[in-house]
Amino acid sequence: MHSRSPDAATLPLDPLSEVLQDLRMTGVSYARCELTRPWGIEFPPQGPARFHFVAEGDAWLHAGATGWVQLRAGDVVLVPRGTGHALADTPDRPTREIDSLPHECVGDTTFQ
Repeated sequence: MHSRSPDAATLPLDPLSEVLQDLRMTGVSYARCELTRPWGIEFPPQGPARFHFVAEGDAWLHAGATGWVQLRAGDVVLVPRGTGHALADTPDRPTREIDSLPHECVGDTTFQ
């Protein structure tokens, strides 16, 4: 991601950073999950796009006809609006809907 530090100002941005730098997000909610194996989460189709960042470890993403795609620490995924998808620790893991999992509100639009 783009950094505003003086040292980073001279580095060229990658294409994703260039796009994200100019985004103006509205109606955004944030959630942070710490998951241990076994886990599988299903995200139903919805109007807004979803953004996932793998901070540590790895995960598998399934979105439509693409099949399962492996994600590793540091990977970022932007799932287009309306696309239902799943994340899991392995491609054959059963999933549970995200709304069925316990969560804690830590702000108006922030959950963990």
